[in-house]
Formats: sequence, C-alpha cells, structure tokens
Amino acid sequence: MSQTDPRESTGTPHSGEGGVHSGGNRGAFFLSGGTETTTPVAEGLGLLVSLQEIDREVLALRVLKDELPAKIAAVRDRLDQAEAEQAAARGALDQMGRDHRDREAKLEETKAHIGRLKNRTGEIKTNTAYFAHLKEIESAEKQRTAVEDEILGLMEKIEGAEKELSAHDAKVTEEIAGFEGRRRELEVEYAHVDGEVEEKTKAREKLAGSLDPVLLSRYEIIRVQMRGTAVVPARNATCAGCRMRLPPQLFNQVREGRSIIDCPHCHRILYWNPSA
Repeated sequence: MSQTDPRESTGTPHSGEGGVHSGGNRGAFFLSGGTETTTPVAEGLGLLVSLQEIDREVLALRVLKDELPAKIAAVRDRLDQAEAEQAAARGALDQMGRDHRDREAKLEETKAHIGRLKNRTGEIKTNTAYFAHLKEIESAEKQRTAVEDEILGLMEKIEGAEKELSAHDAKVTEEIAGFEGRRRELEVEYAHVDGEVEEKTKAREKLAGSLDPVLLSRYEIIRVQMRGTAVVPARNATCAGCRMRLPPQLFNQVREGRSIIDCPHCHRILYWNPSA
C-alpha cells in the first residue's frame, strides 16, 4: 500500500519553486521545505511586515541613542576648549606676576647697592679711585633704570593679560551654561528614546505572540541573515530585497497570496502589495 503525503490529506499542494502553496487563505500552510504553520497567509504576511517595521523603528532609536553620547561630547569639547584657553591665559598671567615680583626684588637690590656705593664715596682717597667709583654708581643707576623700565613693561602686559583672562572667564561661563542646557536637552531625549524603545518592544512582543511560532522563527532567522530585512515586496516580477528577477510562475504565486513564498535568490519572504 502506497504512503500518502500528509499535505495531500489536507488539500495542501506540494511545494513549488521558492515556497509552498496552500489550498486557500485559511487552514494549514507550509513554508519552504514543508514546515507547517497555521497562520493564514495574508494575515501572517501582514503581521510580518508590521513586525519588521517595528524592528526597524527600534533599531533606528537605538542608533540614535548610540549617537547621543557623541553629541554630548561635541558640546563638551567646546567647553573643554574654552577652559583650556582660560587656563593658558591664567598661566601666562601668573608667570607675568612672578616676573614682576622678581623685577621688583631686583630693583630693591639695585637701589640698596647704589645706596651702599654712595655711602662709600667719602672713604675714597684718590682721584682715580673716585672716578672709578662714580662710574660704578653710574652703571648701577643705569641698571636701576633698566629694571624700572622692565617693571613698567610688565605692568602693561599684566593689565592686558588681566583683561584677556576676564574675557576667557566670561567665555567659560557662557560655555558652561550652554553645555548644561544642551546636556539637559539630550538627557530628555535619552528618556524619550528609552520610553519609545520600551513601548515598541512591548508592541513587538504582542505582535510576535499573534504569529505562528514557526513563521516567527523563520522571520527571525532571515532577519539576522539579511541584516534586518526579512520581508520584502515583489514588484514587476523582481524581489525588492536583492533586485533579482523572479520566475513568472513564482511571481504569480506571490500575487495570489495563497502561500508563503521565499525569494529563490536571497531567501527573503515575499509579499504582494498592489499599491507599491
């Protein structure tokens, strides 16, 4: 006695190219390879398209969230730059202050030296020693004048540096306010993204629960293999996923919508959308 194909007993035809026909839009259906699914074809394909749309939206939201730290860092970079310029200006002013104090000390030392020289004038006995002594005093006086000029120059530079530092202080204050404001905006955006991902994840779970487990498993496998696109429309006898031509008979099967059809080239699940 010959064996009867179990699909023949339910009125389901054998597998065709790229997929398997069903006897109608209700009842048992088969994916490529003869795996049975009880989800009606039209309903199953519609659910898969909706599921894929949710998956894409969740992926886009997660990509957005991954970009947000870089956005915060970019805003922070401006503040860091302003603070670096402020620190450099403060460092330059501090160095000028140290130079000014050194010159002031040098001036006091020079004045003291001149005073000591003048006090010794009465002790000199010869004209030669006296003229040499006057020349030494003159040299010390020139040194004092040079140091005083340096101090005046430093005071002018310090005044300019103080104004420059004040401008940098104002810039840093401005950048801090800008950074804090933008950071708060981005934190709100973070919360918004997390909330949307959670909401769409729940919607996905509900939608996935409506699908036949076999059909859902098939979708998940193809989605991973095809980098997120498991279900594509067939347009003008062409797979919209891989852009390869479909055999005429297979394209007609997709249009009829009575079976789950895979693209024979990329193995994505095909569906027919007359309005596309």
